[in-house]
Order: sequence, then structure tokens, then C-alpha cells
Amino acid sequence: MVGRVAGLSDPQATLKVMTYRATALRMLISCPGDVEDSDLAAVRRAITRWNVLLGEEFEHVVVPVSWSEHAASEFGEPPQDILNRQLVDVVDMGLAIFWGRLGTPTGTAESGTAEEIMHLHAAGKPVSVLRCVKPVPPRGDHEERARLDKYLNEQVRPKALLVEYEDSGALERQVDTILNRLVRRHEKDWEPATPSGGRRGRSHIIPSIDSQHVTEYSSKGQPKSKTKKRLVFTNEGGSEARDITWRLEPAPGGDPSGLPYVGGDEDQTIPVLAAGASTGYPLLGHMGTASQVVCHVDWLDDGNERHNETTLRP
Repeated sequence: MVGRVAGLSDPQATLKVMTYRATALRMLISCPGDVEDSDLAAVRRAITRWNVLLGEEFEHVVVPVSWSEHAASEFGEPPQDILNRQLVDVVDMGLAIFWGRLGTPTGTAESGTAEEIMHLHAAGKPVSVLRCVKPVPPRGDHEERARLDKYLNEQVRPKALLVEYEDSGALERQVDTILNRLVRRHEKDWEPATPSGGRRGRSHIIPSIDSQHVTEYSSKGQPKSKTKKRLVFTNEGGSEARDITWRLEPAPGGDPSGLPYVGGDEDQTIPVLAAGASTGYPLLGHMGTASQVVCHVDWLDDGNERHNETTLRP
């Protein structure tokens, strides 16, 4: 694509604009009013960084949507019904964030955010729920916090993985992990690059935790259920990755002794991983295993250095 550049001294000067095709996914950012602006800014930073670094490779971009920026004033219906029609019904996925408040009840739910979670889930759209665990202001509404705890414990935790974060850095890492997961669900939208349906783009290594429930028998024939976990590395890109190295680190504020034990090669290297291929290592927990760890992965793609950082729950 070639476009004119306004303001250049040479009227015939042109600028070559590099473009790529991508599927746009709209993400609703939903939260009660006590969630700090700095956290909402962190979410948008994470989305922008993901779009710049991985949008072309995955042929997807994520567009953040929120009522404070995108809702239009309208008369004739309850406010939440208007928001549902204008925004919730048209987005592709949602991110709900809580801190110390649940929010104002609506006609059908405990709060606007709770109704939006319900509305998205009923429509078959993925919703991720995060909770900030920073200390709330000393003069916070304790009854409201109790409402929030009751809602999360009774209605969210039984049917969702509720992930907590302590600061903006941890929040950004969580958003990055969420985007990686959700975009993988849209792989069917990618156009094949070859007759066999291969993927396009550079290599991209995504770490994950794979859990498998197995039944083992004692010497007396008594069954015992066990959960075996593996640290898995999958190349979700379109070309092979080489010289892959990885390491686990504690989440921010975490104790290094809380890292799980990883079996396999001690040098933690993978020579090559083809597009679409995966490999893994046995993962063993212990009494002090942390609830969250950060996995750093480095590799070479056609001689270029690549890096990915993902928060995992072992």
C-alpha cells in the first residue's frame, strides 16, 4: 500500500505503508467504580503491547470497549439495558475486574458488572474475572466488601478460575496470558498458508500447565486418584523455533522456595520445536508451592531473538 505524506517539501514524495490483515476482537472491560484508573490504564497498555508485538503474527487485534468511553446517552430504558444493547451484545469477549466493591444492583443482578458477566456467559462469549488484592482504603465500605466476597465465593468461584493480582505489573501479565488464551480459541479464523492448512507467521512459544487425572492401584488392588501435571511448551506460530530456553520465577512478591519442581533436562533447553508441535516436562508440587509463577521463554526464529513471559498457576 502506498500513501501520500502530508507536509513533505516534495509534493511527489510517497510513503510505503506496511499493512496486514487481522480479525478484530472487541473486549468489554467491566468493573465497579472503585477500580483505580491506573489499573484500567494497565489493561489498555497490555492490550496495546499485545497488538503491536503479536497482532500481525496471530492475525488478530483486540479492541478495548468500556461504557465510560463508548456508551452513548439514551432515554427510554433502564441504564443497564441500554448498556447491554449498545456494548455487551456486540463485543466478542469480556474482562471483569473487582477490588473492594461489587457495585450497584440492577433489576436482575447484584451489580452492573455481575449482570454483564452473566450476559456474556449466556451468549457463549468468554469472560475472564480478576480481583485486585491490594489493601482497600481504611475507610472503605465493609458491608460492600462483604457483598463482593459473598458474590465471588458463591457465584464466581464454583464456575470460574478467579485470578488475583497485587499491582499493575501483575495485572498486565494476566491480561497478556488471557489474550494468548482467547486468541487461540479463534484459530479457526486464520487463513491457511499452504494446501495442508498450515499456519502463517513467525514462531511463538506459549507455556501452559497440563493436568491429567489418573487412577493408580496399590499392591492390594485399591484404586487411588492422582493428578499429574506437566509444564508444556507449544509452538502456536507458523514456523519452527530453535534454541528454546526457559526458566520459572516467582510471581511479584512471591517466595523463590515456592517454585514447583520440574523434571527432565537440567539445562532447560529445547533444540527445536516445529510449528504446531509441543513438548513438556513433569511438574511436581510440594507443600509450599506458590499459586502463581512466571515462565520466561526465549528462542530463535530465523536467527531473530524472541521472548514470551506468561503467568502460570501450578
